[in-house]
Amino acid sequence: MKELPSLSTPVHVIDDVAEDLDRTIERLAKLRPAEYDRVKKDEAGKLGITVKALDAEIRIKQKEKDLANDAPFKTIEPWPHAIDGADLLCSVIKTIRRYVICSEHTARAATLWITHTYLLDVIYCSPLAIITAPDKGCGKSTLLDVMADMVYQPIPTASISAAALYRTIEEYQPTLLIDEVDSFLAGDEAMRGIINCGHKRKAAFVMRCDGEDNKPKRFSTWAAKLLSGISAKNLHDTITSRAIILELRKKLATEVIASNRNNQDEYHALSRKLVRWTSDIKGQLRQSNVTFPNSLNDRQKDNWESLLAVADIAGGQWPEIARETAVAICSKAETKSYQVELLEDIKAIFELKKIDRVSTANLINYLCEDVEANWATYSHGKQISPKQLAKILGSYGIVSKTVRFGGYATAKGYDKAQFLDAWARYVDVLVTASTENECEPSHTNAGVTQVVTGVTTPPDTSCHASQHLSCNYGESFSQSKTCDGTNEFAVTATPLQHRDRDVYEAVKWGEGSPLSVNSENPDFKSGIRPIL
Repeated sequence: MKELPSLSTPVHVIDDVAEDLDRTIERLAKLRPAEYDRVKKDEAGKLGITVKALDAEIRIKQKEKDLANDAPFKTIEPWPHAIDGADLLCSVIKTIRRYVICSEHTARAATLWITHTYLLDVIYCSPLAIITAPDKGCGKSTLLDVMADMVYQPIPTASISAAALYRTIEEYQPTLLIDEVDSFLAGDEAMRGIINCGHKRKAAFVMRCDGEDNKPKRFSTWAAKLLSGISAKNLHDTITSRAIILELRKKLATEVIASNRNNQDEYHALSRKLVRWTSDIKGQLRQSNVTFPNSLNDRQKDNWESLLAVADIAGGQWPEIARETAVAICSKAETKSYQVELLEDIKAIFELKKIDRVSTANLINYLCEDVEANWATYSHGKQISPKQLAKILGSYGIVSKTVRFGGYATAKGYDKAQFLDAWARYVDVLVTASTENECEPSHTNAGVTQVVTGVTTPPDTSCHASQHLSCNYGESFSQSKTCDGTNEFAVTATPLQHRDRDVYEAVKWGEGSPLSVNSENPDFKSGIRPIL
């Protein structure tokens, strides 16, 4: 009989024996009862223990397996071989587009977001993903189901209490699936708290009273969160600003998609590959130094950092197309506040009128002439008042003063110079962002698409590249080569810098020089802007 090591046995020998024992127990626990009964005496002799002791070890191991089977998620075994990241991401895109009608940008963003759910233990920020569409029947639930079959440890929130969810997040760090998010958030404040926090790892927790003694306890909310709903895009900006918006569109009668049934083997294989590849790249991800497109603001950079890092590590054309996707989705999601709209409209008035000062009364009149703007009905159906105007502009440090208008006439009003700083910070930056596509200098994205005279030319036309053309009259035309080799076409209207600029001859701006066509004025140019 093999003797167990004595106290004087070297530590490394003890470790080897313990490792042999663990391997043997693991192997024997998988046997059927009859098979185990036939070999247990010989196996116990090889290990130098009694059959009774071996039986006890087997029972402990099988109990551990039963507990693991009770977990809310299936254990996904990693793919046995190394995975090519670029090919894997393209496979995920093909799977999404096989079952869902969506743009290539949406499919790319969904793919990168799915991948990031496996990396929460090494990333700093986890953006929400919000699936939305303009109407019913656009495939929101289908995309939710498709993504749920590929994300890390998915758990629906419809039938789980807040207390159970806190503990599930603490234990498993799952991916939360939240359908009909507008109803979900309206009805449960505890759940809403989980959504509102958890964007960044260091602040991803809530304090709740727990236990019989009701002592405050800290619960983690650090989990990936996938939201879906028709009006999801209209959620409060504290949520949407922390999100990647995945917009869907209704299927045409001529468009064909596969049925999302009986395909668990496909999803399981992709999940195994995602487990393997993300496990292999965690060291690289910790050392990554992401560069961003210049048009992204700080919050958008936080949202896209881990997704762009994944694309950089995947290689191929992914660094370029990921940044192209980030610019396209962020520019589409960007919404202007009414304060910025006011600054923008005032800027247009000064430029179109070619004046350097204006009275408060005339400024309000000019603002209200734009029938599509809010200023004529801003105050409960009435035009914006001088007090309301002053309050909005005051938040930018712009205060009315006594202004002289030729001769000895004076009135309360504003000088153009008072607005220059606010325009530079809040208006001009939006115009730049809408046409800007270049990234900060970096070898990582040196091949990022460049904009030249309204035509965007990518480095190549492979399955990862996109070709973009642009046309006049505020429309952009895009032809993209998708990962599955098909062409995608899109026409997107891009508004001119000021509303109703195409009928500017009919607009009466009030006092001052008559409005005239000025081909050099950027406000009157149709503008060639590539769609990304």
